[in-house]
Amino acid sequence: MPIPFYNLHDRTAEQLAAEMVRLIPAHTPEWRNPRPGDPGRTLIDLFAWMGDKLLYRVNLLPERQRLMFLKLLDMPLRPATPATGLLQLRHAAPRDGARAEVPGRTLVPGPVEFETLDDATILPVEGAVFVKRRPNGVEAGSIDNIQASLNSVYDLEASAPYVTTHLFADGRADPAGIDIARETVDQCLWIALLAGEAPADKQAFRQAAFGRAGAGPVLVNLGLAPRTTISLEEASIDAPVVRPENWVWQVPSPRAGASGTPHYNTLPPAVTDTTDGFTRPGIVRLVLPDAGEIGLPENDPDIDVMAGVGDRPPRLDDPERSARLVGWLRLKPRHRAETMALSWAGLNTVAIEQRRSLRNIVLGATTGGGDQQIPLPARSVDPDSLVIEVQRGDGVYEPWSGTGELAAHGGGDKVYRLDPEAGVISFGDGLRGAAPPRGAKVRAALLRHGGGRAGNLPAATLEAISHARLAASQPVATQGGEEAESLDAAEQRLPGRLRHGDRAVTERDFRDLALRTPSVDLARAEVMPRFRPYQRLSDVPGAVSVLIVPTPARLDAPHPRPDRTILAAVQSYLDARRLMGTELHVIGPEYRPISVSAALRVRDGHAPDRVLGDVETALRTYLAPVAPGGREATGWPLGQTIANLELEVVVARVTGVEAVYGLNLFRRDQAGTGWTLIAPLATGQQNVTLDAWMLPELAEVVLSQDPGGPASGIVDPTAGQGDGGLITPIPVVPELC
Repeated sequence: MPIPFYNLHDRTAEQLAAEMVRLIPAHTPEWRNPRPGDPGRTLIDLFAWMGDKLLYRVNLLPERQRLMFLKLLDMPLRPATPATGLLQLRHAAPRDGARAEVPGRTLVPGPVEFETLDDATILPVEGAVFVKRRPNGVEAGSIDNIQASLNSVYDLEASAPYVTTHLFADGRADPAGIDIARETVDQCLWIALLAGEAPADKQAFRQAAFGRAGAGPVLVNLGLAPRTTISLEEASIDAPVVRPENWVWQVPSPRAGASGTPHYNTLPPAVTDTTDGFTRPGIVRLVLPDAGEIGLPENDPDIDVMAGVGDRPPRLDDPERSARLVGWLRLKPRHRAETMALSWAGLNTVAIEQRRSLRNIVLGATTGGGDQQIPLPARSVDPDSLVIEVQRGDGVYEPWSGTGELAAHGGGDKVYRLDPEAGVISFGDGLRGAAPPRGAKVRAALLRHGGGRAGNLPAATLEAISHARLAASQPVATQGGEEAESLDAAEQRLPGRLRHGDRAVTERDFRDLALRTPSVDLARAEVMPRFRPYQRLSDVPGAVSVLIVPTPARLDAPHPRPDRTILAAVQSYLDARRLMGTELHVIGPEYRPISVSAALRVRDGHAPDRVLGDVETALRTYLAPVAPGGREATGWPLGQTIANLELEVVVARVTGVEAVYGLNLFRRDQAGTGWTLIAPLATGQQNVTLDAWMLPELAEVVLSQDPGGPASGIVDPTAGQGDGGLITPIPVVPELC
């Protein structure tokens, strides 16, 4: 039975006044005419109005009590989430040839203030990103006539001409990006190290820029942003994925082979890698070899005719850029890679976060009593970096430790508990955690705070850093900022917290938690137990796949596909809450394209164009992956077969349709260039069978008022593109006046 709701405020002021008037004969019989306007009747109306207001307030659960319930359940409000991003740094003076040290927590001013996260060394070079791109149709046509001559010059049996292409030249990310494994001739990403000005002695410059000043190695920060947009091919459940272990960073060495081919030093594994295996924007920090082990292959074809050929770096034909070239850095796969899609890459990059740091702030003096609370000077506090110190009797500040539960500690444990959203710390009572002595000062040695949606800034918004020698640019948008949780939002997650305790165990737990992932707007989440997606195995013990569908802007094709940022966010959120041993996968649906043609008759008195438009809308809505699609209006069920007879019923229900003569279903042909009519069964029914991880995507709808029957075919001119093989790359000869 449903939980009863007791309404204490069930009468209005008018009803209260009427009841008091009815009681007059029993209590005050001498008052015979309590008409409106009478002084006594006015008092009755006044008391009825006051009673109405009091009952209204009594009937509500006061906000203080609501907060107390959340506190008793150990459900504090969530603090604001800070936005994060990347900031590329460069020397402000081109002649500055010395390395610059940037300490962590350096201020980044702007509309919303940010800070750098970690220490970084900024090299006195600019990193220009290049690839050996395959020529397009126009470029290929212009070099066909000299292809044979180039092969003879370079003594090659087969070659692959390439165009040296400068990526991200404006310093900003390209959302479309480039897949270096598929769109280049050598599957490599090349970063040219350019001095601010052409050095007189490049070897001396490399020694100053990359030489070890002491025993410690020289570290370089590389920023990478994977392409987040997913193409139709990449949205497939068995789409190729990046395998981080296959990719290595290299620099040319001074040594070369017998034929002049450069030798490359493979750098050690990254000291830090916040890209999570090239799946999200982050920093890769590498250890460079000593300056004497960094070579520079010849770039001038007048000196070495083989410049840019084969495994050599791409040839730079710009004299000014070539004069500033002092080294190369290369990202290369050990074995042939299937994909590596990037939207940005850059040298001298640091991670930034939407927080401000406060240091050595005296918060006040303690009273000596138990359970004392002290407010901090800011809300939405970062608990990981907070350092609280309490003054001892000798005046020395002593650090105390943060804890999630004071009751779990003894009376001698010097601990405190933080409410990060409210910005309040609580001390123990002497039995459950120590109570600071009376009059002791409490100090925040380090307090970082901030967050909110205001920190989600578009690219190129931040243009400075608080460092005298450096300038800055923002290549990618900052993202992830969310406001602090409201009381209403906390109450909405209360039932789920009581049901699953913020742990993912059952199917419902995974579904509910996925839909509540912070900073992610999902319309649907489906749980597929024992399913391992990339092998398409359906009976794997311990495996759980969570299929998610983002909230679409409209129901037309193409349907919503989660990008890599969304997949990573949900994966990270669920991974922290799963049981140990659970093999967790977060995937998007694989859409099977279908098309529909139908013949129908429009009822007299209805505009044909409007009816046909309503029919198409009804079909797209019924096959939509989110509500109100499907029979239950919750989205088309995963793996459910599509039948033409079922869709005929959908068409017949549209207002203005008098008769449906037939409906045909089409699927993509094997070449992917057109549509093929699905063969009907003996009963005339056509079925489109979907696998358990599939949803339909209605691409084309062709409607006809011809009673002779529906259209028999749909043409789609989309064609696929093939990939060429790996053969010797040679640079395209630039046009000269």
